[in-house]
Amino acid sequence: MVKNFTQTPASADVDASINQRLAKAVTEAFVAAQVSEMINNLAILPSEDAKVVGCLYRLYLLTSAESALVDLVSVGLIRHTGAGDPTQDLHIAIKALCIEMLPNAIGLTDALASRIGP
Repeated sequence: MVKNFTQTPASADVDASINQRLAKAVTEAFVAAQVSEMINNLAILPSEDAKVVGCLYRLYLLTSAESALVDLVSVGLIRHTGAGDPTQDLHIAIKALCIEMLPNAIGLTDALASRIGP
Protein backbone atom coordinates (compact mmCIF):
# COMPACT_ATOMS: atom_id res chain seq x y z
CA MET A 1 0.00 0.00 0.00
CA VAL A 2 2.79 2.40 0.92
CA LYS A 3 4.74 1.39 -2.19
CA ASN A 4 1.69 1.92 -4.43
CA PHE A 5 1.04 5.32 -2.86
CA THR A 6 4.62 6.51 -3.28
CA GLN A 7 4.71 5.38 -6.91
CA THR A 8 1.45 7.13 -7.84
CA PRO A 9 2.05 10.49 -9.53
CA ALA A 10 0.49 13.44 -7.69
CA SER A 11 -1.69 14.20 -10.70
CA ALA A 12 -3.08 10.65 -10.85
CA ASP A 13 -6.51 9.72 -9.60
CA VAL A 14 -6.16 8.65 -5.99
CA ASP A 15 -9.10 8.06 -3.72
CA ALA A 16 -9.98 10.71 -1.17
CA SER A 17 -9.21 8.67 1.94
CA ILE A 18 -5.82 7.28 0.89
CA ASN A 19 -3.87 9.42 3.37
CA GLN A 20 -6.03 8.34 6.30
CA ARG A 21 -5.99 4.66 5.26
CA LEU A 22 -2.25 4.74 4.69
CA ALA A 23 -1.62 6.29 8.11
CA LYS A 24 -3.88 3.67 9.69
CA ALA A 25 -2.09 0.85 7.86
CA VAL A 26 1.33 2.03 9.01
CA THR A 27 0.07 2.41 12.59
CA GLU A 28 -1.58 -1.03 12.53
CA ALA A 29 1.62 -2.59 11.19
CA PHE A 30 3.61 -1.02 14.03
CA VAL A 31 1.09 -2.15 16.65
CA ALA A 32 0.98 -5.65 15.14
CA ALA A 33 4.76 -5.90 15.46
CA GLN A 34 4.49 -4.87 19.11
CA VAL A 35 1.70 -7.40 19.74
CA SER A 36 3.80 -10.10 18.09
CA GLU A 37 6.62 -9.30 20.50
CA MET A 38 4.17 -9.43 23.42
CA ILE A 39 2.96 -12.86 22.25
CA ASN A 40 6.58 -14.07 22.28
CA ASN A 41 6.91 -12.91 25.92
CA LEU A 42 3.84 -14.71 27.28
CA ALA A 43 5.98 -17.42 28.88
CA ILE A 44 6.37 -15.28 32.00
CA LEU A 45 2.64 -15.72 32.78
CA PRO A 46 1.03 -18.82 34.30
CA SER A 47 0.09 -21.20 31.46
CA GLU A 48 -3.70 -20.66 31.54
CA ASP A 49 -3.28 -16.87 31.72
CA ALA A 50 -0.77 -16.97 28.86
CA LYS A 51 -3.23 -18.98 26.76
CA VAL A 52 -6.08 -16.51 27.33
CA VAL A 53 -3.91 -13.42 26.79
CA GLY A 54 -2.43 -15.01 23.66
CA CYS A 55 -5.95 -15.58 22.33
CA LEU A 56 -6.79 -11.93 22.99
CA TYR A 57 -3.67 -10.78 21.16
CA ARG A 58 -4.40 -13.05 18.17
CA LEU A 59 -8.03 -11.91 18.13
CA TYR A 60 -6.85 -8.30 18.02
CA LEU A 61 -4.55 -9.06 15.08
CA LEU A 62 -7.23 -10.95 13.16
CA THR A 63 -9.91 -8.30 13.71
CA SER A 64 -7.43 -5.61 12.65
CA ALA A 65 -6.90 -7.54 9.42
CA GLU A 66 -10.66 -7.93 9.05
CA SER A 67 -11.19 -4.18 9.37
CA ALA A 68 -8.65 -3.64 6.60
CA LEU A 69 -10.06 -6.25 4.19
CA VAL A 70 -10.78 -3.81 1.38
CA ASP A 71 -7.20 -2.55 1.40
CA LEU A 72 -5.74 -6.06 1.80
CA VAL A 73 -7.67 -7.20 -1.27
CA SER A 74 -6.87 -4.05 -3.26
CA VAL A 75 -3.11 -4.45 -2.78
CA GLY A 76 -3.20 -8.20 -3.42
CA LEU A 77 -2.40 -9.51 0.06
CA ILE A 78 -5.68 -11.42 -0.08
CA ARG A 79 -6.49 -12.85 -3.49
CA HIS A 80 -9.74 -14.17 -4.81
CA THR A 81 -9.09 -17.47 -6.52
CA GLY A 82 -12.62 -17.73 -7.83
CA ALA A 83 -13.55 -20.53 -5.44
CA GLY A 84 -15.73 -19.19 -2.65
CA ASP A 85 -15.17 -16.35 -0.23
CA PRO A 86 -11.49 -15.30 -0.02
CA THR A 87 -12.06 -14.04 3.53
CA GLN A 88 -13.71 -17.19 4.86
CA ASP A 89 -10.56 -18.52 6.57
CA LEU A 90 -10.11 -15.21 8.38
CA HIS A 91 -13.71 -15.20 9.58
CA ILE A 92 -13.50 -18.85 10.67
CA ALA A 93 -10.30 -18.13 12.63
CA ILE A 94 -11.99 -15.20 14.41
CA LYS A 95 -15.00 -17.36 15.26
CA ALA A 96 -12.78 -20.17 16.57
CA LEU A 97 -10.88 -17.77 18.85
CA CYS A 98 -14.13 -16.30 20.18
CA ILE A 99 -15.44 -19.80 20.93
CA GLU A 100 -12.13 -20.73 22.59
CA MET A 101 -12.28 -17.62 24.78
CA LEU A 102 -15.96 -17.99 25.72
CA PRO A 103 -15.32 -19.93 28.96
CA ASN A 104 -13.10 -17.03 30.09
CA ALA A 105 -15.54 -14.25 29.19
CA ILE A 106 -16.62 -13.47 32.75
CA GLY A 107 -13.04 -13.47 34.05
CA LEU A 108 -11.89 -11.23 31.20
CA THR A 109 -14.77 -8.83 31.78
CA ASP A 110 -13.98 -8.67 35.49
CA ALA A 111 -10.26 -8.20 34.84
CA LEU A 112 -10.85 -5.42 32.32
CA ALA A 113 -13.44 -3.72 34.56
CA SER A 114 -11.05 -3.72 37.51
CA ARG A 115 -8.35 -2.09 35.34
CA ILE A 116 -10.69 0.65 34.14
CA GLY A 117 -12.14 1.47 37.54
CA PRO A 118 -15.52 1.53 39.29
